[in-house]
Amino acid sequence: MFRFRNIPFPRLRRFPILHQLVSLVKMRWKWLGRKMTAAGFDVEEASPSSPTAPSCASTSPLPISASSDSSLVKRSHGEAVDSGWAWVVLAASFFILAIINGATTGTSIFYTEFLKEFDRGTVLTSGLISTSYGLISVTGPLGSILSNKFGCRPVTILGSLIAAIGYFSTYFVQDFEMMFLTFGVLTGVGFGMAYSPAFGIIAMHFRRRQTLATSAVTVGIGLGIIAIPPIQEVMVRNYGWRESFLLTGSLTLLIVFCAMLFPKHRTSTQTLTLAESANLTLFREVPFYILCLHFFLMAGVNIYGFLSVRFATDIRGISKQDVTWIIAVGGVTDMVGRLSAVALSSNRWSSGRRTRFAVVHVMTVLVVGCIVLFTWSKTLVGLAGWSGALGFFLAVKWAVWPGLQMELFGNARFSTSYAYGSFVMGLGSLALPPLGEQVGVVTGNDLAPFYLSGIFVVFAAVTGVILQFFMPPVALHDPLHQPSPAEILSHQQAPFDDSIDTLPGPVDFEEDEKVPIPRYGEDDAVVFRSYKDDL
Repeated sequence: MFRFRNIPFPRLRRFPILHQLVSLVKMRWKWLGRKMTAAGFDVEEASPSSPTAPSCASTSPLPISASSDSSLVKRSHGEAVDSGWAWVVLAASFFILAIINGATTGTSIFYTEFLKEFDRGTVLTSGLISTSYGLISVTGPLGSILSNKFGCRPVTILGSLIAAIGYFSTYFVQDFEMMFLTFGVLTGVGFGMAYSPAFGIIAMHFRRRQTLATSAVTVGIGLGIIAIPPIQEVMVRNYGWRESFLLTGSLTLLIVFCAMLFPKHRTSTQTLTLAESANLTLFREVPFYILCLHFFLMAGVNIYGFLSVRFATDIRGISKQDVTWIIAVGGVTDMVGRLSAVALSSNRWSSGRRTRFAVVHVMTVLVVGCIVLFTWSKTLVGLAGWSGALGFFLAVKWAVWPGLQMELFGNARFSTSYAYGSFVMGLGSLALPPLGEQVGVVTGNDLAPFYLSGIFVVFAAVTGVILQFFMPPVALHDPLHQPSPAEILSHQQAPFDDSIDTLPGPVDFEEDEKVPIPRYGEDDAVVFRSYKDDL
């Protein structure tokens, strides 16, 4: 689909240069579409305009609803699927995630500065940083619910403005307790509101390439970790942490321009109740609670994240200028890991469910080893090396995980289930880093917090195994769920899996046999295609 109707060009006319640039891209995109169509490529057409469309926080072509008998709805022009403006949405989300994750990762640089200026002890200082970091995840459900109600664009813009106000106001704060409000609450809540819709909108604009798109957009996390923390360190070293906050707040305002590229989605004409918007049906299922426990335990990694910079400078004697290499190397390997996950998700032989679960389990265990070996290293090369290895393993784990969670809970409930998981992980981020600091103070061992971090991650790996082998794939019992080609291929690789009996539609079919894979044409009819056409 190469139409560009119902997109926010009138707003861009206020910026002549930007408007001309976008218009040029529009013309070239149409030209490319005509060339691809002439060459025989399958260029999908979007559905015609319709008064109803799903909310942007939904990851399904159906409106968010607790009921299971909803009918298919048409998509508006701005909600292109797998083509057209969907790629612009992907790029905008990419840079939003880069800014948010880069800014929050750099908070570990301010740890020593806060400790030196306010002298309030390691536990309280760690609590301040964990408040900002943890609230990003805690407010995830709020961003998801607001996006369901009002759309992704206004919620993302509002969140970025709140976070920018937090950074700018912290510049003037002289009281340590007040920083819990300006830096802790405002930046945390603002980034949390912006993060959830920026990530959730991807699943609505991509169907056949959904796993590829969700893996690709998370590459922006690595880019942000590479670019922003070194800039913050240079600002701190040359001007001070307050001036660095002004720069970070200015970068946060760039999210507003990225969010303006999100289409203005129309909500369903059906009025959504609180239960429908919040998907409260998740709380009736045991796998959901195991998922939340998994997210909480994975927050143990943040003990390492918050304390690694201070450990390198105060315990191992690394200079503040060189310590940014530890963060930068982790950012580079983070990006490499997420690109590797994209390749993994795109390969038909490695995209099966069992293979992806195995990758998640192995990566989680290797993260534990990296945390321990990091504490045993005494040189910059060793610290940076194990930091880079941890960044790679953690990036692969979290890039592969969303696709598995979509299959476990269904596309229609993925965004909300991920938001709830992030909420629980935020609670862990609030509680576990100060707990790690307290353990270090009580035991008098500088390595004890890192060992505690590893213990939490080990138990997180156990819950991941339980989700795979002991819990049924909930999505396959959902009448609204349509099996993806990766799901079908996964079940072909595991013919002795009992859950195959619950898979809707034919499973044992010949190469030329057709299976119902939803494509939305002009009459929203289901087009029957060979499953291998989509692989």
